[in-house]
Amino acid sequence: MTAASFPPDCGSWRFVRINHDDGRQASADAPAATALYYKLTGAELKSKDWPRAYLKYGVLITDPGQKNETLAQIWRDLPDRKLVVYTCMSCAYVSAPCTNCTGAKCSGCPGGRCVDRPDASGKSYWDANFTVRSLHDRRPICPFGGLHNKVVPVAAWIPTKESVEAMVRYYNEHTSVGHDGIYVDDFQSTFYGPWASYVEEISVAPMERCTREPLHGTISRPPNCSSKIAVDYAGHNSSLAALQAQLQAWRPYYTAKLRQMLGERALLIANVNAPALADASLSGVTVEFEHCKSDQSPHQQAGVAAGAGKAGAASRSLSDVCEQMLRGQHAMSTLGNRSSKSVILALWLTHSEVVSAAVQCAQLAKAMREHAWLCEGDDITDCTRETGAASCVRCNTTTGEVVRIKHDDDAGVTLSKNGFYLNSPS
Repeated sequence: MTAASFPPDCGSWRFVRINHDDGRQASADAPAATALYYKLTGAELKSKDWPRAYLKYGVLITDPGQKNETLAQIWRDLPDRKLVVYTCMSCAYVSAPCTNCTGAKCSGCPGGRCVDRPDASGKSYWDANFTVRSLHDRRPICPFGGLHNKVVPVAAWIPTKESVEAMVRYYNEHTSVGHDGIYVDDFQSTFYGPWASYVEEISVAPMERCTREPLHGTISRPPNCSSKIAVDYAGHNSSLAALQAQLQAWRPYYTAKLRQMLGERALLIANVNAPALADASLSGVTVEFEHCKSDQSPHQQAGVAAGAGKAGAASRSLSDVCEQMLRGQHAMSTLGNRSSKSVILALWLTHSEVVSAAVQCAQLAKAMREHAWLCEGDDITDCTRETGAASCVRCNTTTGEVVRIKHDDDAGVTLSKNGFYLNSPS
């Protein structure tokens, strides 16, 4: 598949006359496509507003496992766009049932995303020991539903040399086929925050009363306070701190192997928090706006504003942490032989219950004026799924004003009077 080239100015993307070897037809007069969309499930194609409501998007994140005819229709209706398939940093759909689940639907298989299927030669892609396992019953730990919620039957896996190579081989032969790249969600948050609490709560021995923190200066827990989890092939008892350290150690190898598999021209985008370490294998990153809201406005910068070039300039639109993260990844993604035209850096507009829509729109517009390579990202999936339709955000990134959504996506979506979603797509 031939990948399109991206102008370094996000606001000037226009994919025209791109020749694809997969049957896609390019359009000589395709409209400018200047934003990212999260994420296409396939249901959108039934909307009365398809494809008109999606013409602004140059990169669309898609659910994995969609039928070839669905992808073909997207390509026909939205020529010259890039379809990037969704993956999660530590998600593994496997046949073994989750340790924290009883009854039916405790396994993520069978299904189109199952990684422990056999390949064409009959050899399995996966090994059960690649997943994070409870030593109580040797079943995989599935932390995605969270405590006191229905279990989402997706196992967590920990990167090692062997598991990384197995997952990348599976993505190469299944997940990425028919797409222009890969999107890696939960790139940093895996095994931290709620995930960490969940893994510990369901894996420690009953009645243990142990701190979750390691001993000072070590990754060891106090005596007799080990989490009952295994993260290596041999199935040795491990700690949450060791699990986190292993993730940090092997994540760069994972992105390097993905880049090797995809080639230099394909897109490899990670969804991160701020702060984040830059990664040379990535085409860029996305980040939800709540991680980037400016904590300086309306104060004035003393001295030279970074990137502004003159003293006394107004404070930057984004927080210092987010600003440096984005600038560092931009520099890293353009390092070496990779063209600056393939860099994707975007802020997801979502969760206005955390940061108001007006603030997100105003600060994004200002940030895009400061950084020509920064893009708008419309995240409709997360806000509707997690907190309800009223927290979704759409902006006019030129004026910085909130856009009232005029169309009904018609895939089980209803709009409120002010233009926001009342219920999520089915």
